[in-house]
Amino acid sequence: ENARRFVLLGGREDAKNPFLWLQCADSREPCFAVVDPRAFFGRYDPPLSGEDRRAIGLREDRYLRFVVLATVPRDVRRLSFNLKCPVAINLETNTAVQAILDDPAYPIRYCPLSGGTEAAPCW
Repeated sequence: ENARRFVLLGGREDAKNPFLWLQCADSREPCFAVVDPRAFFGRYDPPLSGEDRRAIGLREDRYLRFVVLATVPRDVRRLSFNLKCPVAINLETNTAVQAILDDPAYPIRYCPLSGGTEAAPCW
């Protein structure tokens, strides 16, 4: 869409509430629920393409942070995360890009509460 400027909002990130909001800076919508995948997996370090690295001006990996989009339905047992298309953020330049990973190890729909991917039901 036309939305290009976003801010990352939320309280303290901790195990009790790992959710943040990726809010459009120019209007009330769109707004996306996101999480730091490390809160659920400990290590989430997908390869970022050279094109994506250049798009956000990333020179050093220590400035790289990932958040993933979350789908939060009424039945929270069906909570899912998009691990295939993370938002890569350069903390040094405050720029970001939504990457599309080629690695099948990162599913587009991961269900953390059932431990399944889209091949398994999220409940």
